[in-house]
Amino acid sequence: MGQGNVRQKCLLDVVDEHFRTNEEKYDAAVVLAGVNDLAGDDLAEEVFVRLGRLCERLRDHGLRVFVLTVPRLCQRHSWEKHRMQYNDHIRSLSQVTVVDAAKHLEALCQIDSAAHAALFDPDGLHLSSLGYVVVALLLRRSLLLP
Repeated sequence: MGQGNVRQKCLLDVVDEHFRTNEEKYDAAVVLAGVNDLAGDDLAEEVFVRLGRLCERLRDHGLRVFVLTVPRLCQRHSWEKHRMQYNDHIRSLSQVTVVDAAKHLEALCQIDSAAHAALFDPDGLHLSSLGYVVVALLLRRSLLLP
């Protein structure tokens, strides 16, 4: 179940509707949530509370939950402080597996200045197809660890 460009406020409804109407069974959920909320000037604490509710709901459905930190986006965004606070909150989560996508993607962008353009869509807010491939590789590594 992929759900892009949706604010967290709507994700609980999406999850509930999906499990109500689909018989597909899943073992895990990967959550990269909060980008649109932070860009919409929501406070990191508010976004984190909603993330906690989403993770709890997914666990209630029996899923192992992987939560990705939010990578640094293009410099024009004014919410960098909120993003860093939000990631600190994510890193403190228990009962989920935290995948520090921010740390790994930022390291790649420092190695090569063109990497940022390759990993993010032109809007500077969302990952590109290649960015999602990199995230998938990070997830694979996390899945292999106990």
